[in-house]
Amino acid sequence: MKAILVAATCLLAAKAEAQSFTLSGTVQGRDTSRIVFEYYNSEGKQRFDTGQLRSGAFRFTGNVNGLSEGYLTLDANNRAFFMVEPGNVTANLIPGHFDAAEVQGGSAQTALNALEPHRGWANGPETDKVYSFGHTDAMLSAFLLQFRLSRNELTLDSAELAYGRLSPAVRGSRYGILLEELMEKMKSVAVGKPAPLFEKTDINGKLVRLSDFRGRYVLLDFWASWCVPCRQMTPRIRDLYRQYHPKGLEVISIAWDWKPELWKEAVAKDSLQEWHNLLGYDEQKGFLLRDAYSIPNIPVWILIDPGGTIAGRFNNADEEPALEKALAKIR
Repeated sequence: MKAILVAATCLLAAKAEAQSFTLSGTVQGRDTSRIVFEYYNSEGKQRFDTGQLRSGAFRFTGNVNGLSEGYLTLDANNRAFFMVEPGNVTANLIPGHFDAAEVQGGSAQTALNALEPHRGWANGPETDKVYSFGHTDAMLSAFLLQFRLSRNELTLDSAELAYGRLSPAVRGSRYGILLEELMEKMKSVAVGKPAPLFEKTDINGKLVRLSDFRGRYVLLDFWASWCVPCRQMTPRIRDLYRQYHPKGLEVISIAWDWKPELWKEAVAKDSLQEWHNLLGYDEQKGFLLRDAYSIPNIPVWILIDPGGTIAGRFNNADEEPALEKALAKIR
């Protein structure tokens, strides 16, 4: 019995050791400064570890469950992204160029380094999708799929197809589980599904209930004061509102803002008072409406028909023609 216990203890110790990592590196030109390391530990909990540069060098240790995204932040203008895996990870950073950090680590970071030259604004989503289809045993594949789907840079159909090709181990990993949960959430608020009900006080202190608009079309306009493309679309949303409101269209703008004063200032400056305006953030509950409708980024418009069913999702300004075509059905 004692031998069994000893063997079990050794096995657990070996497992824990296999999941441990050491992150070390340097920040050029900074002898002393505070640096923050963000990652998800072996329990899946987000951690923020604060370290102090000593002669420009830093060192962190911890445990991960196979793979985690990691971030090193010096200040608001210097934030580096990389993959954390069991073993040694090194990062060499230059202030002003943290986005081009030289990071070496395990197999996921090595693959990411090889992909990086091809992950530009235009071809990045396709590059990540091709990698994921060709590397079904790599945990990085699940991360890349979840990342792109969460940004509306991958269709749900493509994500489901790629997910089905992943190995059981990858599907059971943290990112495999997150990917599956995101797909299920997106399917629950896809076109043809009931729109999640909500009630919230608007900018004028009036309680707005989605259920009160049953029998009319409702356009949910997800935006923010800091979102330039959102505010560039405001004149067009105003035109559409004025054109279709007499025919039964209501608009509810939901702001992805943290500070009420900035939201109110933008509403006044952009003259949005013609329709309902809600602040999407709550100090206790967070961004409930954003999460309820699975909104990964903005601008996004969701059209709800008179029966309370989602009739259309339009994920960026490029889909304005499709939005106009959907609204043209209102008579």
